[in-house]
Amino acid sequence: PGARGGPGMMFEWLVFGATFAASVVATWVVTRYALHRRILDHPSARGLHEQATPRGGGAAIGLTASAALLGLHACGLGGWFATPALIAIGIAYGALGWFDDHTRLPIAPRLLAQLLFAGVFVAVSGAGLAQPLAAITALPAWLVQLVVVVAIAGFVNVFNFMDGADGYAAGATVAALAGGGAIAALTGERDVLLVTVTLSAAAAGFLVWNWQPARIFMGDVGSYFLGFQFCALTAWDVLAGRGAWLWLILLAPFITDGVLTLTRRILRREHFWRAHRTHAYQVLILSGLGHATVSTGIIVLTLVVLAPVALYARLQPALAPVLAAAVYGLNGMLWLAAQRRPGNVTTST
Repeated sequence: PGARGGPGMMFEWLVFGATFAASVVATWVVTRYALHRRILDHPSARGLHEQATPRGGGAAIGLTASAALLGLHACGLGGWFATPALIAIGIAYGALGWFDDHTRLPIAPRLLAQLLFAGVFVAVSGAGLAQPLAAITALPAWLVQLVVVVAIAGFVNVFNFMDGADGYAAGATVAALAGGGAIAALTGERDVLLVTVTLSAAAAGFLVWNWQPARIFMGDVGSYFLGFQFCALTAWDVLAGRGAWLWLILLAPFITDGVLTLTRRILRREHFWRAHRTHAYQVLILSGLGHATVSTGIIVLTLVVLAPVALYARLQPALAPVLAAAVYGLNGMLWLAAQRRPGNVTTST
């Protein structure tokens, strides 16, 4: 993977504009389809919405982003990320989520499929994906590859857990990709820039419909697709010798909230695989903050705090582990502060 020459920034803006417009229209189409088919999320004791709302809008993200990536590939742009094999794996994750949105698959077959797709991705990526971790841990390559497969499936599910408020997951996605794209522009990584522009435009088009009050939810189709895309971006950096630090830093709020909340539920011997309202962002909304306020908060945190730190980590790779540790320490404190916010009412089973 690497940067490549080509047209100026006008091309990037053209890609963004075309993908954004296509995503806006596609989300409207998916909304009409979901209403017609009665694919709705109804209010419940575990939900944060007050009226039945269509779900599955993330299909628009997957379709428009995949089409745009194929277009980049046809133009000889987008590098390793825009190869048909990787695009197909992303579509497979999205298709699994689309099927789940329609039928509510049991946990076991859903997880097995996620692991299978991750295994295919690791196989397609080659041995280089596991080498850095194998060198640090001295574990055999096959075991490290297994760890990577589990990590990919795990993050896809973490992303899914974090999609529970109007504009939250989509807004955080746009912010993280904008931060990553700006860093790619500053460091001359043009293929990375084109890919982040494509993915952020698709997510931004959906966000038009998903911002509070949401007219459609992302659904599993969107969270599975985007969760995998972030894993692939991280793998791309690892294969290019840049390490995983940039995306680990930009996605720290999601990873911290997902891991800490899951760990606490396991320690409390709760049914951690069931829906609940104990993530930090859910607690904040239940305590009185609006969806838009919480979603704006993660966008600002990502762009104002995490993106500059990620840039510094990119420019000073020797300091990246320390910077990442500081970022996760900060996000851990924010998680604790949210959990202790007075006046919240959470449901956990």
